[in-house]
Amino acid sequence: MKKLLTIACTMLVIAMACVTTSCNTKTETTTTKTGNIIFWTDSQALVPITVTLNGETKEITNYCYSEPTSVDYAIGCAVFKNVTPGNYSFTATHENITWPNDPDAKVTATAGGTSKYKLYISK
Repeated sequence: MKKLLTIACTMLVIAMACVTTSCNTKTETTTTKTGNIIFWTDSQALVPITVTLNGETKEITNYCYSEPTSVDYAIGCAVFKNVTPGNYSFTATHENITWPNDPDAKVTATAGGTSKYKLYISK
């Protein structure tokens, strides 16, 4: 009986240690959400446009009648996926035309979102 009581007490101490350890252990899950940036144009005369963002270069190869609704429908657009949230400088060129017109212009990536920027010529 004494041996059984000793085993029971040992098991209780181990169980208490496990509970105490798990209660004092802080588990953090860090998820970094990224965003997408789409550059597009509705002008056939401007295609192709080469766009550089954060050291990565893409090309607009097709014009759209209206703003793309999502990355999945941005066919022919310059799509930058999984961009860390923040503000970015960019350059875009077509023949002798360069964007942005304002050297301080930035595009913004938001966590879990898709930002869309239309490239056009002011008339």
